[in-house]
Amino acid sequence: MNAEIRQVSKNMLAWVLHGLGIHAARRFVRRVAQGGPVISVVGLHRVLTEEQASNANSLPAMVMSQGNFEALLAYLSGRYEFLPVSALAMQGAPSGRRPACVLTFDDGWEDTYSTAFPLLRKYHTPAAVFLSTGFIGTRRIFWVEQLLQACKNAERHREVLTAMNGSPAGAERWESMEEVIERLKRMPGLERDAILAHLLPPSNGGHSGDGMMTWDHVKEMSQCGIEFGAHTVNHPLLAYESKEVVWRELSESKKAIEEITGRPADSFAYPNGDWNAEVRQCVVEAGFSSALTVKRGWHGWKDDRYSIRRVFLHDGNVTGLGGTFSPAVLEWTMNGWL
Repeated sequence: MNAEIRQVSKNMLAWVLHGLGIHAARRFVRRVAQGGPVISVVGLHRVLTEEQASNANSLPAMVMSQGNFEALLAYLSGRYEFLPVSALAMQGAPSGRRPACVLTFDDGWEDTYSTAFPLLRKYHTPAAVFLSTGFIGTRRIFWVEQLLQACKNAERHREVLTAMNGSPAGAERWESMEEVIERLKRMPGLERDAILAHLLPPSNGGHSGDGMMTWDHVKEMSQCGIEFGAHTVNHPLLAYESKEVVWRELSESKKAIEEITGRPADSFAYPNGDWNAEVRQCVVEAGFSSALTVKRGWHGWKDDRYSIRRVFLHDGNVTGLGGTFSPAVLEWTMNGWL
């Protein structure tokens, strides 16, 4: 009941702030504090139809429904000035009178092409897709989705929790798979792969609900004006890897995208948003002109362009009590009230 009350209270407050114009006032104050306009960089992962959602295995915070995504584009198109991701590397401030917005997608999911791309074209919306190139055009599936799919089986779920805690009794400490996933994320890739090899059933060549784009999809989208940036080859959290691995992940992903699209891949997105000073320097040396994190907030034109903030959107933070798109809740989220 307390959770329901909090949800109702949040929605009521969001509508009050929206109706009173508080969000616009906060943007104005932010603009004055920055000495010029700021840019809202929006991040998404997956945009799914009902059928796609029934077959997918991603966490809820990764997913937005097709209907909510279209409503999002319709709303933003009428109130924000969309900029290409390349604008984030420019030294000057945006000149438009409306708030500026950059739309981005991470990973390179097949549904970014099949579901989101047609709507981007319908609303003439520029966007950037950050590709984990080692998955593109293959049947590889991210280990998170493999693990979540496997753990739909209750016995397998218990086995995973037991293995992560060392004993069946210890498994009770874990309340959710999110905690297990976060622990596994923050390991060097080789260590995590060794653990997962014992936890996951043999691969069957990938799950159709969690597929990735092909390089033909990338070519088509690029020819239609969608920008592509790098998101490494294998999606490791770079802060936990050796400099040799970091450099290889950066350089090879950049090269692969540029060879396919024939255009510079100048922007980079840190997997899971994890970075440090050493990783940032490697990104600079690899020839990228900007890099995006997952730290929530707006990007000021004077801010560091290698630690750009983003606001990630999903069904849970753009919808009202009825589960449908809510402009008030969206503005609440984009303005950092959550």
